[in-house]
Amino acid sequence: MSARLIVGLALAMAVSCPLFAHAHPLAPVVLFVEEQGEDMLVRVKRARAQPTGAAFEARVPAGCERVSPPTVTEAASYVIEQSRFRCSEGLAPGWAGAEFGVDGLSEAGVDAVVRVTLMDGSVSRGLLDRSEDVFIVPERGSLLTTTESFVRGGFSHLLGGLDHVLLVLGLVLLLGDPRRIFLALAAFTLGHGLSMCAATFGWIVSSAYLAEIAIALTLLWLAREIVRHREGPAGLRQPYVASFAVGLVHGLGFASAFAGAGMSGLDLGLALGAFHVGIELGQGLIVGAALLLMWLARPHREPMQQLAGYATGAIAFMWVIERVVQS
Repeated sequence: MSARLIVGLALAMAVSCPLFAHAHPLAPVVLFVEEQGEDMLVRVKRARAQPTGAAFEARVPAGCERVSPPTVTEAASYVIEQSRFRCSEGLAPGWAGAEFGVDGLSEAGVDAVVRVTLMDGSVSRGLLDRSEDVFIVPERGSLLTTTESFVRGGFSHLLGGLDHVLLVLGLVLLLGDPRRIFLALAAFTLGHGLSMCAATFGWIVSSAYLAEIAIALTLLWLAREIVRHREGPAGLRQPYVASFAVGLVHGLGFASAFAGAGMSGLDLGLALGAFHVGIELGQGLIVGAALLLMWLARPHREPMQQLAGYATGAIAFMWVIERVVQS
């Protein structure tokens, strides 16, 4: 397969699939629900840098009606819409089984963190994404349910973001050997977790705009390595250092949601840990599928690798331009 044909196919793939070429969101929505006597106070916090035309509306249990006009508070980087609701039929003790959500997640391609606080001080938290957009308040003290929610959120966070998927696939192509792939992804996850924790706890201050651009640039670097790769699995120099550094950049993504969800201490540590378990499960699924495909297509490894490199570079370049313009 000629180089021109490979480049042409790669560009066609990138340009003809604009709806698919989206990264996972870096500024998730946060839904706060608080019990206040007979009423519930509902706040939807979103970043200013959301897709054009994105509208997020809180979804509350059936029978609950808004009792006051919504108020909007604007800051430099976020917007909060606050409303007060009252449920005519009341809710079950502890609100167990009550369903909350945010409309508009699927259309905007973003995720959401939910935090429900009752008058007795008990708190329930969970993650919503485009496929699982309803949070059901668990029975009091259901730590397992909360943990499961964050594991599922980490899993969907990985699979729902093309940038993360392309990174994992690129490392598989470059390294080839399962042991080297495992070590490189472990280094990536370590870097991802460290920067995410540092940003969540406020130890570092990051810009969502710059983080988005930096993530796209890491994919451009990865595409270059794939295209240059000729000498087999040993071609990438310092794969573990490079994976760790890339992980540091990618980890800034979801930190804004954890920081804004009112979690602290052991509660926050549990959420971060469960989230990264979900990421590891997603990475394992992608690696297994990629290794199987590489084995099936081993006679055509070189043209496939070149096609993947050029396609990744074209998509990453589109993201760089898009994000620079939006910032």
